[in-house]
Amino acid sequence: MLFNSVEYFVFLFVLLIVYWSSPHRFRNVILTVASLLFYAYWSFGFLLHYVAILALNYPLLRLIIQKKSKPALVAALVLDFGNLIFFKYFYFLIRSLDALIPGQPGLLSQITPDNGDIIPVIILPLAISFYTFQIVAFHVDGIRGEVTEAPGFWKYFLFISYFPQHIAGPIIRHHHLLKQLDEPRDPKAVDVERGLALIGMGLFKKMLIADFFAQAALQITRSPEKYDPAYVVLGSVFFAIQVYSDFSGYSDMARGSSVLLGFELPVNFRGPFFQLSYQEHWQRWHITLSYWLRDYLYIALGGNRAGRLRSHFNLLLTFILGGLWHGAGWGFVIWGVIVGTILVSERILRDAGLISVDATWGRREAEAAREFFVRTLRNTARCLFILTIIVSGGIFFNAGLDLNVARTNFNAIFSPADGTKAYPVTSYHALMFLVFLFLHWIEYLDFKPLLVRREKWKRFERPALALSAVGLLFFLSWKALGNAAFVYFQF
Repeated sequence: MLFNSVEYFVFLFVLLIVYWSSPHRFRNVILTVASLLFYAYWSFGFLLHYVAILALNYPLLRLIIQKKSKPALVAALVLDFGNLIFFKYFYFLIRSLDALIPGQPGLLSQITPDNGDIIPVIILPLAISFYTFQIVAFHVDGIRGEVTEAPGFWKYFLFISYFPQHIAGPIIRHHHLLKQLDEPRDPKAVDVERGLALIGMGLFKKMLIADFFAQAALQITRSPEKYDPAYVVLGSVFFAIQVYSDFSGYSDMARGSSVLLGFELPVNFRGPFFQLSYQEHWQRWHITLSYWLRDYLYIALGGNRAGRLRSHFNLLLTFILGGLWHGAGWGFVIWGVIVGTILVSERILRDAGLISVDATWGRREAEAAREFFVRTLRNTARCLFILTIIVSGGIFFNAGLDLNVARTNFNAIFSPADGTKAYPVTSYHALMFLVFLFLHWIEYLDFKPLLVRREKWKRFERPALALSAVGLLFFLSWKALGNAAFVYFQF
C-alpha cells in the first residue's frame, strides 16, 4: 500500500476514526491489527513469514535482556542476517561466485531471478532490510544493558511492525517508540496542523518533484550515449534530486501519519545538500541509518579504540557494508567505497588542521542561513565540490546491479559520441527545481519559519486546514492513476 495512493488515505482515514473513538486500552491492539493489514495488503504469504521471524526473535530477546545471554544473541544474529542474506543477496552471491569460477559459465550462471527452472524464484520480502536492522538493534541494546525489561510480545510486535515507519524507515530504536506506546494519548493534544503539513510536504516531494525528475533521470541515464555530456551530468543531478525527494518525502509522510496517531518519529532528513563537508551532508542524510551504522557496526568493529589507522579502516568498512545494505550489486558497493573514502579523507585532513567542518550552511541556526549568500569563494567551491561527489557517487548508486550503466554514463561524459543531442529541458524543470530548493530549505529549518509567528495567523488555521485538505484530495485524485513506488521500497 503506497503512501501516495488513494487506498492509503482511505486506510488512514478509517483507522484514525476507529483509533481515536476507542478507549486508550484498545488503541495499541487497533494499531497492531492495522499494521498486519498494511503488510498483508502487499502479500499475505509473506506476512506469515514476517510473523514467524518476529515470533522466533522474541524468546531470544527475552534471554538477551534478562540473562544477558551471548549464545541467544548469536542465534538471533544468525537468524536475522541469515534471513536477510538469503532473500536479498542470494543471486548476488551466486553471480559473484560464478565470476570467480574459471572456464565457461556453468550451472551457477543459470540461477537468475528470471529463471525458476533450477530453483524457485526468490522474491524479496517487503521492508526486510529495515525490519532486520530494527530487530538487530533491539537485541544489541539488550545485551548492552540499555533495555532493562523485556516488553510483552504484542508490545514488541507493534514496536517492530508499526506501519508508518515499517516499509522504509525511519529506522526506529527502543527509545524512540516503546515508551510512547505506554503513555496515554489524548486526541485533543494531537498537532493536526503539523501532521498534515508533513504529509502534504511529503506528497509534494514525492509526486510533484521525485516522480517528475524520475522521468528525465531514467531517460538520460539509461541512454546517455544519445545526449551531450552536460545533459548526462544534468541527468545525474536529476537522479540525486529524485532520490532525495522520494525518500525524504516518504519519511515526512511517515512522521506526519505518526503525529496524527499521537506518536513522534525521529527526523530522518534535515536539509542534506549544500553543505561544506561530506561529513555534514551524511549527518543530515538518512539520519537514522547513519546512527545505526555508527552504533551497531562502526563501534562493533572497534570504532576509534584501536588507533587512528584502524579507525579509518573501520569507517571505510562500515560504509562499504552500508552501501551493500542498499542493494545486492557492485554499484552499491562502489558507492559505499566512495562515501567511506571521502569521509576518511575529511577526517585525516581535519586531524591535520587543513580543513574545518564546523562552518556549514546555517550551522543549524536559522539566522545563519542568510550568511550562505555572502560566503567566500572558497566556501562556494567547497560546496560545489561536495555536490560533485554526491552526484558522481550517485551514478554508481543509480547503476546498482548493473555496472555497465555507470560505465556508459561516465563514457558519455568524458568520451561523448558523435551526433549527441540536448535533452529538452523546459521551464517546468526550472520551476520544480525551485520548489525542491524551497522544500529543502523548509526541511533544513524544521518548519521554524512557519511557526515563529503562528499566533498571529491562528484565526486562519482552521479554514486554511480545510482548504489544504480539499486541495490535497484533488491533487491526489489527479495523480491517482500514475502512482509510482518509493525508491527505498526495494531495500
